[in-house]
Amino acid sequence: MSLVTIDYFLAHGYNRFNNVDPLFIQGWLDAVALSYVPASLWGIHRVAGIMLCAAHFIEMEWAQTIETSGNATAIASGSGARTPTGSTDDFQLTTWGRRFSFLRKGLIDGSISPLADETFALPKLGIGFVI
Repeated sequence: MSLVTIDYFLAHGYNRFNNVDPLFIQGWLDAVALSYVPASLWGIHRVAGIMLCAAHFIEMEWAQTIETSGNATAIASGSGARTPTGSTDDFQLTTWGRRFSFLRKGLIDGSISPLADETFALPKLGIGFVI
């Protein structure tokens, strides 16, 4: 069973994605839970992190689809194309991504507790695991 369900995601502030294919949403929720939001770092904020990160990637897919369509039209009309630079942190390109980055940074630097109370020791991080 998935850590975050589509219904939970849509009911908790992400109803903007009501018209997105549910399997596409669930795919991102599951992928993000496995690859971007390790329980060892995120603690009680894990579900929020999963939803923010998934929303970012879903939003980016929309943007790419629109940009690709727009670029094809622009190229066909001879006016060229515009695309973000490779140095752009793509989490800064959406509101969801900026919120995800803020939360992740706070968890890493210790300004946000991964626990329900404020008494905690910042974990030493290895490659995605507490050492």
